[in-house]
Amino acid sequence: LHLEKYQAAVDYPSQARPNRRLLGETGGMSKGCSDNTRHIVSLVFIFLAVVATGAAFGGTSGSDLAWSFSKLDFESTGCVKRTFWGLLEYKAEFSVECGVQGTKEVRYSNSECNDDFCDVCGDAGAAIESMLVLALISALVGFIVVVIRRNDSGVADKGWSCKRITATAAMMAMCIFTFIAWALWAGTCHQKIRDFTSDEIQNFDAEKISPPYTGFIVTIVASVSVQLFK
Repeated sequence: LHLEKYQAAVDYPSQARPNRRLLGETGGMSKGCSDNTRHIVSLVFIFLAVVATGAAFGGTSGSDLAWSFSKLDFESTGCVKRTFWGLLEYKAEFSVECGVQGTKEVRYSNSECNDDFCDVCGDAGAAIESMLVLALISALVGFIVVVIRRNDSGVADKGWSCKRITATAAMMAMCIFTFIAWALWAGTCHQKIRDFTSDEIQNFDAEKISPPYTGFIVTIVASVSVQLFK
């Protein structure tokens, strides 16, 4: 009986042991699909980070994408002043009760702007714009490298290859640049804006709000999206 089994194994080797080549190909296909999915996820998060950073650029002027917002409500007169604080300029909107109905747009570098926040916000805004440009360049580099890695998914790529290191370094750089951008605004210009609006309502029966606004928030979103990079 043992001789018969041995003879069967010799005559039909394919039935006596698994097809290692087939198993290897199946495993390679599975790994390829896994790598492809990971790269697609990475590209999605990079794209979200780029969109958020691009939106932050829209806050250069006083608009709905401004980096800070303040609202002063003078209850005694009914005057309401809404201000959108951008990276390089601000826009103030006044209600009819203020006596100067309409809007007023002023650049921080303009001689008309002579309050404490002007120089601080002007310098911070210029520095932040530079950080956002560097962040977008880093994202572009990371995006290109991830696309190349995705196209090379079928090539053996063990450990930390040069392409993987480059992509990771680019995304870390973008994270750092966007972090510097919103941290710089929060610690300099936004604080000056809060102080200025507090002085404006001093000795008046008024309420104020002065939260960070759209440009600031989307920059934080960009920082978080980059950290989700795979």
